[in-house]
Amino acid sequence: EYVLELTGTPVVNNNTDLVQQLTIMGRLGDFGGYTKFMARYCAGEHKSSHLKELNYLLRKNCFIRRLKKDVLTQLPDKTRSYLITDIDNMKEYKEAERDIIKYLVKYQDADDEKIQRTIRGAIMVKMGVLKQISARGKVKGAVDVIHNVIDGEQGQKLIVFCYLREVVDYLKAEFRDAVVVTGVENAEQKQYAVDRFQEDERTRLIILNYRSGGVGLTLTAASNVLFCEFPWTYGECCQAEDRAQRNGQKNAVNCVYILGQDTIDEYMYQLIQTKKTISDGVTGTDDGVEEHKVNESDLIFGAAVHLFGQK
Repeated sequence: EYVLELTGTPVVNNNTDLVQQLTIMGRLGDFGGYTKFMARYCAGEHKSSHLKELNYLLRKNCFIRRLKKDVLTQLPDKTRSYLITDIDNMKEYKEAERDIIKYLVKYQDADDEKIQRTIRGAIMVKMGVLKQISARGKVKGAVDVIHNVIDGEQGQKLIVFCYLREVVDYLKAEFRDAVVVTGVENAEQKQYAVDRFQEDERTRLIILNYRSGGVGLTLTAASNVLFCEFPWTYGECCQAEDRAQRNGQKNAVNCVYILGQDTIDEYMYQLIQTKKTISDGVTGTDDGVEEHKVNESDLIFGAAVHLFGQK
């Protein structure tokens, strides 16, 4: 008799994400049907237009929004910081970047739709390569930050998110007492890692990837979250951050993203901000998270001390 849909992230990339959701509910007709919806609300470079109007019609017809701050009133605040640092393999990165530029120049006039699709797919692969190179170039800097947070008698617990398996392996080799949650571990191993991090004071570091550890887990033993790599969507960021900001968390949650200077990381940052703006516009909300960027060279007392408030 009823069709109900529940999600924390109705818009992940752009307004086209809503088409299937509205179709499943049988409500796309309230927005003029597919053709009118695409023309009115999915126009422009980012496939998102007339956000306020769309938000009004969603709330009028089929959309109820409940914010975490209204439902879980006792949750502490969350801050989001971006640590800009140099990568130690910039030569390798620049060579890969020049390869992409040559590729784009070669096919910039291609107008056949099939060729364009092929080019877009190849570019995504090449961008993935840039992300991998940047991640490898930041990993030693990430190690320094992690040591500053977890070491010593006053060390704190820390949640670290990665994308690449090789980054996870590098960190695991450096921090042998850490627990890990990725796609390699089975369900029992994942639960053991979570329980040990939550309950054992000596286990100060948990390393996760976004797909296996970014949803469903409660990691309130830590209030500090470090991101070695950027995901592709704003929703993935929020889900990962909220492993710490859940019921049971008593401290303000600090989320720090490491961005490689003059790399694709800065593009990813802009991409995430754009998707955040679209999502907030459609849902009519503002996450209210304080954000700031910090250049590593400006940190007199070290990244962990400045960003995580370590004493």
